[in-house]
Amino acid sequence: MNGDGHVDLLVGAPGRAKLTGMCHLILGGKGGGEAMAGGSGADANLTILGNQVNAKLGHAVALGDLDGDGKDEIIVSEPSANVGTTPNAGRVLVFRGRTKWKQNEIHVGGKGIQPDLVIVGRERELLGHRLLAADLDGDGLKDLVMSSPFHREGAGSVIVVRGRKGGLSKPRTLVLDKDAPDLIVRGHRRSRLGECIAAIDLDGAEGLELLMSEPLRDNGRIKGAGAVHVLQWSSAKSINLGRSTEIREIATYRGVVAHEQIGGGLAAAAMNGPGIDDVLIGSPKVGRVIWLIDPPGFEPNPRPSGYKMAGGSGALGFGATVAAGDLDGDGKPEVVVGAPGAHQLFVYGVK
Repeated sequence: MNGDGHVDLLVGAPGRAKLTGMCHLILGGKGGGEAMAGGSGADANLTILGNQVNAKLGHAVALGDLDGDGKDEIIVSEPSANVGTTPNAGRVLVFRGRTKWKQNEIHVGGKGIQPDLVIVGRERELLGHRLLAADLDGDGLKDLVMSSPFHREGAGSVIVVRGRKGGLSKPRTLVLDKDAPDLIVRGHRRSRLGECIAAIDLDGAEGLELLMSEPLRDNGRIKGAGAVHVLQWSSAKSINLGRSTEIREIATYRGVVAHEQIGGGLAAAAMNGPGIDDVLIGSPKVGRVIWLIDPPGFEPNPRPSGYKMAGGSGALGFGATVAAGDLDGDGKPEVVVGAPGAHQLFVYGVK
């Protein structure tokens, strides 16, 4: 985020100090100092501290260049924040990337550096359950994606604010009650759209596609089977998944087991080398991860790989979190699956 070419680490700690929350920035390379050498949060290059009890600053965090200056912005959510007289609206705070920071602590609402962009949710929206920075429209700038799976009595929504050149040149506030975002996707009643979100390359073209899970979605008479949707960017400003005439930009992979709740975990990666991404979908209620190979689109459903990830049946919550990345430097990604109920992580190599 300081433009030195090294990947940086942003860590949220929403449970700090009566749930006011905090997050730590640790720079990659030599700039990370003792924190990168096994230190603690006290050794972080920058700490952002919340100021509202129960707001949970740091519940979700992301890094991404939203304004095209070559430096990643710090993006952090306060999903339980009250804003004025609006309870549990939630806020997403964006701090412009800098080569150097004049202070190593930022107190939200205090003196000194403050957010360059504040996005305020609607009543009881709990905005910022998940955050993502990804170039969806193919213009070379990262776009900001925020989810609110508890909004509108659990229907949920996913909101996109496009990145813009120079868009953070002066501080501003976007209030979703009166300021329209670039895109809002609304879920089915009580289906919790946006429980997980991820970016994926399905076609090799400019711009990534957006994955969104809806884990409580019914599949016909199959209750709570869950669904994962993929969105291709278009000129649409609003999409309602409860209205079939409005979803030409959406393709869907549906669960087939009652109460499976697919999409409790979600990730995308090129598992077989450079090319089209694969999709990893966690189903923690039944303890499995579905691996979809090179899915060109979600309907008809892509073929599952048949790859079995051991430990699922015996590990409570297996698939609640899913990630993929090259952990050992051999050029092939590993799959990491969390099972929080068993306090375990499983790592799988790809042959």
